This record gives sequence, structure tokens and C-alpha cells, in this order.
Amino acid sequence: MFWAASAAFALLVATVAWLGIRDVATGRSTPQEAAGDYLDALVHGDWGTVWTLLCRPDQLRAGPRERYAYERGAESGGVSLSALGVDVDVGDVRYDGETSSHAVKVQLSGGQRTERFELTVVEEQDEFRVCEEP
Repeated sequence: MFWAASAAFALLVATVAWLGIRDVATGRSTPQEAAGDYLDALVHGDWGTVWTLLCRPDQLRAGPRERYAYERGAESGGVSLSALGVDVDVGDVRYDGETSSHAVKVQLSGGQRTERFELTVVEEQDEFRVCEEP
């Protein structure tokens, strides 16, 4: 009886740990988290992560992850926005029932400049992803 209870407890702990790791690994359980993760990766020049956070149609347009990361890294000259002191702020979200997407208000600021815009976020395979193309 003790062993059965121990085995059941171990299975429960393993399941909770797996779910916790899964949530941490994806980090995209809300549209705001997806937008924040995407912008953080963008600001830090982590192009592989940027590609991973793109919606499937954008991934298909961009091509393979490795090529996308290489090309974006080359375009940026290896300089990340974080080196320029750019900060990311994620704001409110608005659901668009027509397109089943979310518009997330975001802001990038650094120095004397601030850019405000909306990111389109969609739900794919139980997680949220950013669509760069409409």
C-alpha cells in the first residue's frame, strides 16, 4: 500500500513538474506574454526565438528557422536594440472576433524616442504567437 501511494505521488509530482516546465518553456499562455516574449527576443537580437514566436503563416513565409536567424542577424549587423538601451512595455489587449486575433498595445522606448504600435497575436496549437504580416 505504501509503495502504491508513493508511486502515485511520484507520478503526480512528475506531471506537475512537466506542466510547469512546459509553461515556462513556452511562456505564452496569454496574448500579452506572447507579445512580451517576442519583443524581448527582438530587442536582444535572438532571431531564432523570434522565429519560434511567429505564427505559422509567417514562419512559412520566412523560411527555415536557421536561415531566418542567420539573415536577420546579418541584417542587424550583430547589433541588438538592447545595446542601445531600448525598453519594452506591453499594454492592453483587444480581442477581434472577426479574425479571432488579439491586438496587443506595445511600446518600445529608448533615449528620446518612443514607438507605440499594436502586435497581432493569434492562438495556434494551444499557445499564442505573433503575426508580423496581416
